[in-house]
Amino acid sequence: MLKSSKLVTKSPTKRNLSQFEIAFRFFYVFLLYFCLMQKTIIFILLYLSIIFFFNGCLNKPNVEIESGPEIYLSQPVYNDTLINDSNLFLNLIVGDINGVHDVDISIYNENFSELNYNKFYDHIHDDFFELESKINISNFKKNKNYIILISANDMNGIMNIDTTLVHLKN
Repeated sequence: MLKSSKLVTKSPTKRNLSQFEIAFRFFYVFLLYFCLMQKTIIFILLYLSIIFFFNGCLNKPNVEIESGPEIYLSQPVYNDTLINDSNLFLNLIVGDINGVHDVDISIYNENFSELNYNKFYDHIHDDFFELESKINISNFKKNKNYIILISANDMNGIMNIDTTLVHLKN
């Protein structure tokens, strides 16, 4: 009689994983998941940026950028010093494609507390306004700084402002 022999098969070796190996496997799975999510996020952001590009740029080709009149001040230049002068020479050009409506020229002391000169040109209704002016500054205080403020409005009511600083010496 044959004795039945038991076929003993050993299961693969089960060994306890160290904490390092567990952490490493967790990190590997997390890294794989994170990389897949990053690709998804990158594609989503790329898709959204393309949508914003087409919506913002291609759907509104006739929108004008609204800006006020251009002010070109040729004289006096910034930080110009006037020595023993009784006149300030002011040369400027104001232009706008929609037309210039009004221009205001004001001269203030350094801290805007005192208005020393003001001239308002209204209803210009032209694309360009050119001014060459001689302003009497004999009554201005000497050894002081003055700010020339030029504001202009176009026919749509959009305003632009330009300033310059001059020193008045004895």
